[in-house]
Amino acid sequence: MKKLVLTAAVLGFAASMASAQVYSQNIVGYSKSDNSGYTLVGNQFLGDSTAPSAVLGDQMDYGTQLYVFDGDNGYQTSTYNQGFFGGEDSWSNDSLDLGLGVGFWVSVPTGTNTTMFAGEVNTAAQTTNSIVSGFQILSYPYPVESKISEMGFVPQYGDQVFVWTPNGYSSATYNQGFFGDEDSWSVDLVIGIGEGFWYSSSVDVSWIAERPF
Repeated sequence: MKKLVLTAAVLGFAASMASAQVYSQNIVGYSKSDNSGYTLVGNQFLGDSTAPSAVLGDQMDYGTQLYVFDGDNGYQTSTYNQGFFGGEDSWSNDSLDLGLGVGFWVSVPTGTNTTMFAGEVNTAAQTTNSIVSGFQILSYPYPVESKISEMGFVPQYGDQVFVWTPNGYSSATYNQGFFGDEDSWSVDLVIGIGEGFWYSSSVDVSWIAERPF
């Protein structure tokens, strides 16, 4: 069963104008994750910008680093730095895309940092992202805990998913069924709210995730 966690979610409706009734609906929520060392995460909320300064703001410890993987160019990074001589604290690279469907590493320099992702809940009936051949880091574009078999992938035989845990990676491979068995993932891994994961694909394909609530 899918688990939807929208802590302190707010539902807003617009008032009527003139003789016509016009309604708009916005659900706002947030999720938290405790980061120690390296954590693989994903932002599952909408906002005005997908840049680190908008998604994470000033909540991180100085020296925290972000790593967004680009299959063509390797990792793109950004570091949260203290401002000196009147300058503002800032991210060294504020052009990283931390939007829906993107997974990324957070590296905390010491101790544990609690990261909060907040914004508008994605209520689109479908959300489309591109999966490219090779490796990439993804996140589910809805703030819902889900099994990988329920996330709308169109996997090819041999596709793999890797989930990072404190004890290392847990993995699943998409296998062909034999003797009447269905094609299936070797392990139906669960992706938690706010988690990122690696996906390895043999082809380029569109990933169309259906709204699960």
